[in-house]
Amino acid sequence: MDPNITKFMSALNGKTSLHNLALRSGLKYDQAMRMMFELEKEKYIEVSKEVSKQHRLGEFGRIYSKEQFPEELIANALKKEMPLEEFKKELGQKSGFVLGYGRQNGYLSFVLGGEQKIKLIKKIDSEKYKKYRNLLRKLKDGQDLEKEEVEFLKTYPKLIDTFDKTEYYITKKKDFAPGKEVESPKEITVLKKDHLKQDTSKLKFKKYDVVSDVQPYYGGKKQPYLEFLDLIKQKLVELGFQEMEAPLITPEFYNFDVLYQPQNHPARTWTDTYNLDTKHKGEFDEKIAKLVKEAHEKGGVSGSKGWGGSWSIDVARKLMPAAHGTAGSARKMASGAKEGKYFALARVYRPDVVDATHLCEFNQLDGMVIGDKNSFRTLLDLLATFARDVAGAEEMMFLPDYYPFTEPSVQLSAKHPKLGWVEFGGAGIARPEITETLGIKGRVLIWGLGIDRLAMFNLGIKDIRDLFSSNLDLLRKQKVNTKI
Repeated sequence: MDPNITKFMSALNGKTSLHNLALRSGLKYDQAMRMMFELEKEKYIEVSKEVSKQHRLGEFGRIYSKEQFPEELIANALKKEMPLEEFKKELGQKSGFVLGYGRQNGYLSFVLGGEQKIKLIKKIDSEKYKKYRNLLRKLKDGQDLEKEEVEFLKTYPKLIDTFDKTEYYITKKKDFAPGKEVESPKEITVLKKDHLKQDTSKLKFKKYDVVSDVQPYYGGKKQPYLEFLDLIKQKLVELGFQEMEAPLITPEFYNFDVLYQPQNHPARTWTDTYNLDTKHKGEFDEKIAKLVKEAHEKGGVSGSKGWGGSWSIDVARKLMPAAHGTAGSARKMASGAKEGKYFALARVYRPDVVDATHLCEFNQLDGMVIGDKNSFRTLLDLLATFARDVAGAEEMMFLPDYYPFTEPSVQLSAKHPKLGWVEFGGAGIARPEITETLGIKGRVLIWGLGIDRLAMFNLGIKDIRDLFSSNLDLLRKQKVNTKI
């Protein structure tokens, strides 16, 4: 006789949840569930099932149960009006995010004229955010929340997640006499070699229940987004692309100057890019730097008039986290790239306000094709292939755009079923101020696509942050593609 049946029935006292019964009996939950279904089948017990809504900390709830909300940081640092540098000093590393968040949500704005200042334009109720945090800590400690407390937490995005919890309740219908088998004593539960030597038609094998609910089983698998990136890389290599180097830290020379982006361009300021506070300087070929300087100031060998003004090699040597994957293309072209197809999966950094389609640290798929027969039509065909075959987009559109390093330039967007039109990235034909300065023969097609957004389409995700989530429930349920 299975001793677990005796343990199970001995622990049953009145209407008992399966969870509590497993604890009382010392059985594992799956063992207790198996006993429950066997005893129910023999009518020793009655089983009822209840589904209830439960709550746990959401993505932001896990953060703000320990830290201050951005609204609190703004309220504490900015009483009315103050110099921007003082605000940045007050908040330290969080200043870029808080400033962008505050502007996007209408809490603060810049003061025009004179010294750069910011001012508070919408009152912030600090007590409201303290209440949020107290309730989050209450939930984290395993305490039940009142209905109105749950509704209050739902007024701020992603503080709590709601999920269905199924619980079984068991009631004894008739007494179970120890020593009496629930199953026939002649039932065979394990098939052995000796059984195969007999007439199996005369043997009674235990029947297995393959219909009743059981605990879900989640097998091991690769993180879905990492699997997607590996498939992208494999596909590009199969198509004849060579992978380029794309370092996380790069001199401004490769990020901007080689790409013919003037040193006074607004994209080079703190509002659009990050800089490193370091005494170290970037290294590059100074012969190429001299050619780039001539292209910026006077047009160099390209026949262009250049941007004019004075180009500084000291500015070009400054180190920064790469702001776009095209810095890898610039590095490749400056090293003497030959006719061919190249790509890089690059990690890049920009001080964007984080939302469903934006991150301040993200990935780009950067590509470059060098060849005499390239045309703008070739570029559009490549972009359409990525949108259709990689992202699975059914609707896409091309829009004219401007980038300092390409002409003509184009933006690729596709329609997400829940988010509407989403920009994938930009592309164009490299300007002669770049290619002729670097001695490249042939036309160069360049593109930089938000691979994270392509993955959103491919994996059926509506929030880009979920690609990097550590939420086990989400990861377990996320599908994994085996091909692109």
